[in-house]
Amino acid sequence: DCTPCLDIPCLLHCTALYQAARHELRQLVFLRRMSLPRLLSLNLQSGRVLTLGDGDCAYSAALATARSSLHVCATTYDTRRHVPDAHVKAVAELLCELDFTDPFPEPGSWDRIVANFPTPLGRRHVSRARSLMRRLLACASESLAADGQFWLTLEVGVGGPSSDGMSWDVVDAAADVELILITLEPAKAKSVYAPRGSKTDGTLHVFARPGAGPLAYGRNILVRDISLEARGSLEALNKKVASVCAPIETSLELLSTYESEGRNSWTIRLELSTTLHALSRRKAHALCESIEKGIPFQLPLIQHPRSVRRQGWAVWFHRVEPSIEDFLSLMMRPVERAEDASLLWTNATWAHPSAFVNHFDDAVLNKRDVALLLRGSSFIPRTFVLPDEFDAWASTHAPYWISKPARLGRGVNVVVFQDEDRQGITGVVSEYIHTPLLISGRKVDLRLYVLLRSCSPLEAFVHENGYVRFAALQYSLEDLMPQRHLTNNAINRAAGMAPPPLPDQEVGPGDNWPLRYLWNHVDRSLVWTRVKALLLGVLTEVAPQLRVREGTRPFALLGFDVLLSSTLEPWLCEINSSPTLEGKRSIDRSVDTEVIGDLLHQLEGDEVARWERLCAQEEVSDCGVQVDQS
Repeated sequence: DCTPCLDIPCLLHCTALYQAARHELRQLVFLRRMSLPRLLSLNLQSGRVLTLGDGDCAYSAALATARSSLHVCATTYDTRRHVPDAHVKAVAELLCELDFTDPFPEPGSWDRIVANFPTPLGRRHVSRARSLMRRLLACASESLAADGQFWLTLEVGVGGPSSDGMSWDVVDAAADVELILITLEPAKAKSVYAPRGSKTDGTLHVFARPGAGPLAYGRNILVRDISLEARGSLEALNKKVASVCAPIETSLELLSTYESEGRNSWTIRLELSTTLHALSRRKAHALCESIEKGIPFQLPLIQHPRSVRRQGWAVWFHRVEPSIEDFLSLMMRPVERAEDASLLWTNATWAHPSAFVNHFDDAVLNKRDVALLLRGSSFIPRTFVLPDEFDAWASTHAPYWISKPARLGRGVNVVVFQDEDRQGITGVVSEYIHTPLLISGRKVDLRLYVLLRSCSPLEAFVHENGYVRFAALQYSLEDLMPQRHLTNNAINRAAGMAPPPLPDQEVGPGDNWPLRYLWNHVDRSLVWTRVKALLLGVLTEVAPQLRVREGTRPFALLGFDVLLSSTLEPWLCEINSSPTLEGKRSIDRSVDTEVIGDLLHQLEGDEVARWERLCAQEEVSDCGVQVDQS
């Protein structure tokens, strides 16, 4: 325990980032040498203060002790048992298990909101930190009183130029939610940042609403070049632009005149500047679009995903992609310690005496081992593992083949080739199903989610929702480029081609169809029966190879990729032991949220109708599913 006026524990750990830096952040105990008079006064004699992510609430207690006239509400991501009683008694309110993805309490009522935002470790975490920062600013804007201020500490230069400390484009992100930067000053915090290899201190940013107090810290200037049809005189255009952009200050410069499609056109340079109002790049783009197209100004809304967490679920992550971690954290409360979790979500097998673990010992689920296990079955095409089976492959012929690396995903190094083009081929090679089901002339396959609860006896379920994945370009055997033959999102998003339109949802490049739209193109009863028989047959062969560690409660949420031929025969492409669940796009979010929500219900012991049981072998005849036993 610290003396409030001497040592202040690391100011308001952002525990959503603990998951990315848990080992390093445990060592960051004290935030010494911070500008104590500023942090213990907040330029406020009386009022309401909300502190965010304050660990054991030592800073909040110090602030409440130093300024007894303040109403201090402390929030922490930890449970109540991690907060000392002395700190609880010092503050007016304490809210535990609250993080930046949760709505802040009592919106519109806080005179000060205070947070420290630690720097993410590793390049892969920068994007999620930037996204979390924008969400934090949006929540702060909603929660501040009319003349309130948001005090935010960042490491100097993180994600941006170190000369001005405006890291992660934080000023632009704040302007997006109608906040302006009014103060920027050093915050000496080497004891926080130095253990992570940084040689810099922190920077304190103070944000307020436009017109609520001082001018912005500096004049915000954005310059854009616009091409538009000549409209009267330049003076008239200047007046029009000024009225569209008001109260933002504007100036125009004519760069060139030219003729386009028989019409006189201008290229003008528009300068937008202000010290009084919030001006972001997104707002400048919308203003320019309004001027260029002659349409009313409209700023698109930013929609940040909201938390829909189920009570009683606490999840601990280990070696999980940040995007998956972010999405699952919206549905379950993430914790830093595995012993506090009711669910362990990992990319490796893990032992835990009481929590559910999302893996069996599943090394056999890679492409190579699945191919060997299913050799000779009707579930996969003829397949060979190279170079071990090169001789057997050399004596086998088919019009087309497809090769995949044994342990890579997302379509990396996947090649479709003709029988005569075998030179240099390695990996897992399968006969290519060159007559696939096409929708609007494009190849499709299915991503299905299977829940495996038990290996012996086999207990498995398939979710009625999933995805129809499209190749980016029209199918053709004259051109074997990946965008015509592979349906991986990572490949097709880069191609910039959206799937065929849906009647009631917008789709963009890299999007999928929800599975239910497939049934408008094929006989559901026929295809679904065949697909369930395929899944059951595959699991019957694979599940006995999975092992359960003693004293654990494992399950597996598997992603099965299934190809349908033109005659609607299903073929297994691969099994994903850690399927991507990101919920980044609206279509993905609706499907992934439903799958994970139903998964939690099923783990709780509820029967969920959308999880359809894959019958055990002795029950197959009762289910009406025929399985090829050859």
